[in-house]
Amino acid sequence: MNNDKILASRWNYVDEYLNEYLKKYEKENQLMRERLQDMLDSLNISYEDLNKIVPKNRKKRIDSKIQEVLGEEIEENYFFFYLFNILNKEVIIYRELIETMIYLSIYEQRQNLSSYENKLYSKVVEESYNLGIKDLEVINKKNKKNLFDDEILYLILNIPLLYGTREAYMWALDLSIAQELNKKILVSIQHEKEIDLFIGNYDDFFKKCRNKYICVNGNKYSGTIESILESYLNLGYLEAGKQNGVRSCRFIAEIDDKTTKMCDSLNNQIFYLDKVNTYQRYSDIDKRIVTYSTKGLVLGDNLPPINNHFHWCRSTITYLTQYEETDIARMKERGKSNEE
Repeated sequence: MNNDKILASRWNYVDEYLNEYLKKYEKENQLMRERLQDMLDSLNISYEDLNKIVPKNRKKRIDSKIQEVLGEEIEENYFFFYLFNILNKEVIIYRELIETMIYLSIYEQRQNLSSYENKLYSKVVEESYNLGIKDLEVINKKNKKNLFDDEILYLILNIPLLYGTREAYMWALDLSIAQELNKKILVSIQHEKEIDLFIGNYDDFFKKCRNKYICVNGNKYSGTIESILESYLNLGYLEAGKQNGVRSCRFIAEIDDKTTKMCDSLNNQIFYLDKVNTYQRYSDIDKRIVTYSTKGLVLGDNLPPINNHFHWCRSTITYLTQYEETDIARMKERGKSNEE
C-alpha cells in the first residue's frame, strides 16, 4: 500500500468525527450564548453602576444557579474555584456579577463538551488500535494478537498532550475566551452599546473562538480538537504494535503545500520501537536540521504530530513488513562491511 492510500484509510473516519464535533460544538455554543444573553438582558445598568452592590434577591438567584451547575463534586479548575468563591461571598458588585454570568455559561458549555469529547477520544483510540491489529494480520497472520481492552484505553488517554493534560489545556482555552468576552461586554456597557451575542462583533468573536476548537476549511481540519485526535490516532496505532512485538515503524508524511519542514525531513525514516533512535530532523525553533536521540517513538519528537509550533499535521506511522525489516538489516550489515 502506498503512502497516499495509507493516509486516506487512516484519516477518513477521523474527519467524520470532526464534522460531528463541529455540529455538537455549534449547538452547545448556541445554547451557551442563549443562556448568557438571557442573564445579560435582565440587567439594566450603566457603566457607573458596575461597582455598586448587587441586591440580595439577585445575589440569591445567581447563587442558586451556581449551586445547580457546580453540583457536589469538587473540581480542580479555575472556573470551579471562581464560582465557588462567588457562592461564598455575602456581597458582590455588578462587575463581579457580569463576570460570574460569563464564567457560569462557559463552564456549562465545557461540561457538556467534555462528556462528548471523552467519548470521541475513546472511539479514536480504539479504532486506531484495531486498525493496527488489522495491519499486523496482513503482515504476519500467524502471530497471536493482543486485542483492545480498557487497560490499553486508560494507558493511552493518560499520556500527557499539549505540554500537559488535555483537560488543563481546554480549561485554559475556555478561560482565555471568558476573560476576553468579559472585556468586550464591559466596553459595550461603557460606550452604551447594545449587547447582542448573535450579531456583529460578538458573532465574529464566537466564530474565532470556534476555530480555536475546530476549524474546517474545505478538506483541511485544524484546531485543538483536531490536534488531540491526531495524537490519539498515532498513539493508538503505535500501542497495537508495542503490544504485539513490532520492532520498527516507518514515518509517513502527507506531502502537499501544507507539509512542514519538520515532517518532510522525517518522511520515510525508520524508527525502532524499543531502542534508541538517532536521527536528523528539521527544528522550527533552531531553523535548521538537528540531530535527535529518542528512545522508541515519542509524541512530538518522531511520533506525529511533531511539535516546535502548533500546526495542521496529518503525518502518521506504519509497521514494517518482515521483508522490509530484513532488507534494512542487510543494508546495515553491508554498511558495516564497507566500514571495515
